[in-house]
Amino acid sequence: MILNLNNLLAQIQRMIYDPDALVWSTEQITDFIRLGLEDLQTISTTKCSLEGLDDAQTTSLESGMLAYLLRSSIARAYETRLLNRSETFHPDSQNGNSIRLWLDAEKEQLRQIFEKLRLTFLQHSPDVPYQTWEEAPQATEFFVEGEA
Repeated sequence: MILNLNNLLAQIQRMIYDPDALVWSTEQITDFIRLGLEDLQTISTTKCSLEGLDDAQTTSLESGMLAYLLRSSIARAYETRLLNRSETFHPDSQNGNSIRLWLDAEKEQLRQIFEKLRLTFLQHSPDVPYQTWEEAPQATEFFVEGEA
């Protein structure tokens, strides 16, 4: 189970087939995790943290956040790799296109997951997601001349 930065790094490195950090450095992957955590913080009412990242002592992630963090970090890694290689000739152009198609589909799924998480937090939030009136507005009556 992933409960801290080191475990999450190891899991991501296994899933992107780079356990020795030959393609993506540990610092790069840590930055991808940090960006994903910042995404999650925009929708969460509580502080999101991952033990070992930026001196956090504990992991504080709600249900579904860890999966989003893992998948978004992997997508960012592949996106970075694709952008870094975009200027390089590739003898198998279909291979490059298949990665791009996968990346586009993954980013759309991540957007949908993020929206579901956002809506879940809105539903469970003790605060209403809209501004309330301090006082109820006074009802006023409008009379048109000639009517009674």
